[in-house]
Amino acid sequence: MPSLAELVNFTLAFVNTNLEFLSTLLNLTVLASKNATLINSGQNLNFSNVWGIIYGILLTGSYSTSIFAQTFSVAAANQSALANIGNAVNYFGSNVTAIIGDFDGKAGLSYLLNNTTIRLKTCQTDLWNFSYNLVNLTKNAVSFLIELGNATDKTFYS
Repeated sequence: MPSLAELVNFTLAFVNTNLEFLSTLLNLTVLASKNATLINSGQNLNFSNVWGIIYGILLTGSYSTSIFAQTFSVAAANQSALANIGNAVNYFGSNVTAIIGDFDGKAGLSYLLNNTTIRLKTCQTDLWNFSYNLVNLTKNAVSFLIELGNATDKTFYS
C-alpha cells in the first residue's frame, strides 16, 4: 500500500501528464492544419474532418445511451433489480464519509484532495508545474476551438 505522500505524488503526476497530453494533442491538430508544407501538398489536417469525428462520437454516444435506457426500463419492472439499486444507493449513502470524506479532509477522497492541496501550497515546483500545464492546456484548447469554429461554415454550409 502506498503512503499518502506517494499517492499525492502519483495523483499530481497523473493530472499533470493528462494536462500535457491533452494540450499537446490540441496543439498538434492546430499545427497540422496550418503547416505550409502540408497545406501545399494537400496533407494538412482539415477541421471539417474533426467535425466528422465529433459526429461519430455523438452518434455512438446516442446508441450507447439508448442501450442503457432500454436496460433501465427493464430493470424498473424487476423487483430484484430495484432492490439492488436501492441497496447500492443506501450502502453508498450510509458510507459517504468513508468514500467521499468529510469537510475537514480527514477521510475518503477528501483526505487525498486535502493533502494534495496542502502539497501544492507547500511545494512551489509542483504548483508551478500544475499551473503551467493547466494554462498551456487552456491556451491550446482555445486555439483548437477557434480552428474548429472557423471550419463550421465550410463543413456545414458549403
